[in-house]
Amino acid sequence: MRIFNFILKFRVLFILLSLVLGALSFNFIPNMQYDNSNESFFAESAPALNVLDNFKRNFGNDDLIFILLESNDKFSVQDIKEIENLVSDLEQKVPYVDKVNWLGNAESITGDKDFIEIAPVIDTINITDEDLKNILQKSTTDTAYKEKLISLDSKILGIIVSLKSYPGDGINERKEIPPVVTDILKNYPNLRTQVVGVPVLSYYQDTETERESGVWVMTSFIAMLLLLTIFTRSFAGIVIPLITVFLSIAITMGIIVILGFKVNMLLMMIPVLLLCVGIGDSMHLVSEFRFVFKEGMTKREALLKTISIIAKPITITSITTSLGFASFLFTNLVPLRELGLMAAIGTMIAYGLTFIFAMPALSFSRIKPNKSNTIADNTSQLKSQEQAITTIFDNKTKNPFLKIAYLTDKYSKSILVVFFAITLIMMSGLFKLNIDTAFIEELPKQDSLRQTFEYVDEKMGGSMSLEFVVKADEEQGIKNLSLLQDMDKFQEFLKTIPEITQTSSLIDQIKQVNRAIHEGNEDFYKLPDSQNALSENIFLYESGGGAEMERFVSLSYQNARIQARTSSISTSVLNDIKDKVNEFLKTQMPNRNITLTGSVALLSDTANYLYEGQFWSIISAFVTISLVMMLFLRSFKLGLISMIPNIIPAIFAIGLMGILGFRINMITVILAPIVLGVCIDDSVHFFTRYQQNFEKYRSYKEAYFRTFVSIGKILAYTTLVTAVGFCGFLLSKWESPRHFAEISIFIFVFALFCDLVIAPAFLKLMKPFGKEA
Repeated sequence: MRIFNFILKFRVLFILLSLVLGALSFNFIPNMQYDNSNESFFAESAPALNVLDNFKRNFGNDDLIFILLESNDKFSVQDIKEIENLVSDLEQKVPYVDKVNWLGNAESITGDKDFIEIAPVIDTINITDEDLKNILQKSTTDTAYKEKLISLDSKILGIIVSLKSYPGDGINERKEIPPVVTDILKNYPNLRTQVVGVPVLSYYQDTETERESGVWVMTSFIAMLLLLTIFTRSFAGIVIPLITVFLSIAITMGIIVILGFKVNMLLMMIPVLLLCVGIGDSMHLVSEFRFVFKEGMTKREALLKTISIIAKPITITSITTSLGFASFLFTNLVPLRELGLMAAIGTMIAYGLTFIFAMPALSFSRIKPNKSNTIADNTSQLKSQEQAITTIFDNKTKNPFLKIAYLTDKYSKSILVVFFAITLIMMSGLFKLNIDTAFIEELPKQDSLRQTFEYVDEKMGGSMSLEFVVKADEEQGIKNLSLLQDMDKFQEFLKTIPEITQTSSLIDQIKQVNRAIHEGNEDFYKLPDSQNALSENIFLYESGGGAEMERFVSLSYQNARIQARTSSISTSVLNDIKDKVNEFLKTQMPNRNITLTGSVALLSDTANYLYEGQFWSIISAFVTISLVMMLFLRSFKLGLISMIPNIIPAIFAIGLMGILGFRINMITVILAPIVLGVCIDDSVHFFTRYQQNFEKYRSYKEAYFRTFVSIGKILAYTTLVTAVGFCGFLLSKWESPRHFAEISIFIFVFALFCDLVIAPAFLKLMKPFGKEA
């Protein structure tokens, strides 16, 4: 107790120290940098990231901005000239722009067997509306342009903004692009436009994450404030816990900035998580202090007595909660590891502030001592614990909350049977889990971004793209006819996959040249029949000034790129595509080196890591927390029993997600370990008090009743305050945070039921403390 005497002796100094640390940390928060990009999920050494880096070294950036321009009926020459000006602005003003493609500069290849001419599809000089109509109509039937740069009904034109590789000296540089594109489009109010692409989605995620985080925290704060007001009816009981947890949030978020972590949707959950889990320690401090502070005691004496009661339990609860969060350190996804680390650190900061801020602050409060140690029973107006316990023994209590204890003791075996039956039902949901990430589908159907992506998917063949890299055995190997024939075969296979709407590669230009030297005969829109003819076609294309092929082949002609346009796909669909591709390559082209990559393709590895992370985080959390409980309770058997009211809610949480069809993704994957870490708090307090009461009275029934009466309501209050703290996530426009909140609120209340009802039923049945007196 010396350390606590020391803190109380210099209480003003410790309060000021806490406030200064919070203020200094708060100053770092405006410097937060946001990054929700797919690449941010992985460590720099991740194989998938290395493959993508190799792609970028050979072909540049796989990101692109896709702009759709729509007409009511048909495009006029004036529209085309305005689009031409727009393209010029995009080329000059968009950061990292490489090339802007549209029908006005797309390559139209014509000629004969000796000569080809490469010119823009639309030449805006001396063109008439009738000429334009014919050009657009012809383009809708040309494989090189249809559903790439023009819709099948010729009412939509596409602009593809290709980007250079980002320099890597900024934070998710792709976010710089969408605002510039939006500003440019504002200068063309007569053009009806839709804009999609990975940079657009990334920018939207980051801005919405930043906006929603404030809503989450304020909503949670207001909900907890209301409950604290109802439960404590004490200014100190409201203000001290809230200030304590806000200081811990400020310090933790400051550390995030200092460590250079990029904030994403996961890290932005930390303030709400700490608001919920960090408030428990200070609530127990205030509640227990108000209970033990009697007439004749000084506040220092009451505080020291309070600390002697709660110090050990809240120490264990803080450690176990931190271990629950720290279990994410075993995952391969960087955001999850950072969440686990910072949430664990934040939990321990909240624990420390309970003693160096909340305790000294409580010593200045105006809480008055109790004249007698009473509990409130609004129905029967019982005046003491002894009377309450007696009424439970005699089944005379009219208080519904106290009635739970009597019914639990009387029907303990029946309760366990029903409980295990429900648990088996919930476990069936484990086999229905859907590990999936779908950013667009998580948005409400009425959201403008989702509507834009779905519109592009419907009208122009897809808003996203996958990249396949074909590697030859030697330099210039891509010019080998047999390899190109296999590439062509592979492209045709890709088109059979429903989610892939079109493909692009250097083969497209070679086919156009072959068609041109045969005077535009569509029967010759194919690869040449001989190696010599292929070499001549490539020579004619290059000598004619063709440049589009450069986008699809490396300088050494050892690597080629196949771009596959897709609709907005989820990770489950992406994995299906990956499986189909791997099976095709294995059976049809076992000797070809073809690899899937691209920013979108990274999501496939994300899903695999989520599955592994879910498994190992639960195992590690369960093992470490079990060991702590065994040491704390000084019993292997009792340690395992104490985990029952915690592991069952975790199983319920996962099973319920499976039954309800919720996705397991970057957000919801954290639920089970958090349930283990947070719900153990009530178990520690319950089992500690139960053990003390059994050692004193040597009766399981009396130990249970006394434990229920003394801390049952406190546990109920802290659990409800923790649960409502997750209400902020219910306001998110993203599906995952909402589902996370819905399951969390239910499971935390259910975990309280397990502690107050299921755990005592187990203790009565298994008698881990030995025989009764």
